[in-house]
Amino acid sequence: MNEYGKQNIIRAVSYAAMFSISMCFAAAAGDEEKNAERQPPDKLEVEETSFQQIQEKIQQSEAAVSLVHVWATWCPPCRKEFPVIVKTARRYGAEKLNLILVSVDRLSAKSKVLDFLKQYDTPVGSLITSDPQKLVSQLPEGWGGGIPASFFYDKNGQLQEWWAGAHRFPKYKKTMEKLLKEGE
Repeated sequence: MNEYGKQNIIRAVSYAAMFSISMCFAAAAGDEEKNAERQPPDKLEVEETSFQQIQEKIQQSEAAVSLVHVWATWCPPCRKEFPVIVKTARRYGAEKLNLILVSVDRLSAKSKVLDFLKQYDTPVGSLITSDPQKLVSQLPEGWGGGIPASFFYDKNGQLQEWWAGAHRFPKYKKTMEKLLKEGE
């Protein structure tokens, strides 16, 4: 067998191993995510919103933490991070986490946003803003509008932590655990 053939076999075995490992993790993760409330795909909605309406959703929530996650379907880091957002929502459930998705896609892209939510089996629908620049000016000072962006609020509606850029599940878990502990 030539060198090229050996490399292909090694590559195939590596892919098979990675697939098997990822399936084990997915099965294990499925158990911890069972108690998250999900909306059936036909119940998911994409609603136009304003900053005032986002604030009202935070204030009206009975969850310990509200996470406002700003994203877009056309944003590669948002797409990459989205499974982490879904995993976080399922891990903590609606009693602990009020997930508020805010898309900055164009209003004309509502159906694309909805398809994206269904593709990722998202447990909640998304809001969509008609004026992303106004949203940037109303969210915390220092955020320049980079997406994805995550804003964590406590039960009293006070911003506790935020960041821009895509992050992995361990960072979301660490932040959630810290905020839940502080909220006890």
